[in-house]
Amino acid sequence: MANDVGFIRKAILEMDKPFCLIDLYRRLEKIGVTDRGLILRVLDELYEEGLIEYDKIEQTVDEPVWGFKIA
Repeated sequence: MANDVGFIRKAILEMDKPFCLIDLYRRLEKIGVTDRGLILRVLDELYEEGLIEYDKIEQTVDEPVWGFKIA
């Protein structure tokens, strides 16, 4: 079940803060998802569907970094 596309989609769409790839990998690994290729495919699908965005994430201390956020 952990590598099911629907399960991965739901986990990504429930992310409440902007995230980078390593954040996403770590979160999904904690719930048993380790197939990074599948994670990237699902992430690409969500991006193409307009459900997530890739943009500058403003931080309070450092320069802005790039990351994903729910659209």
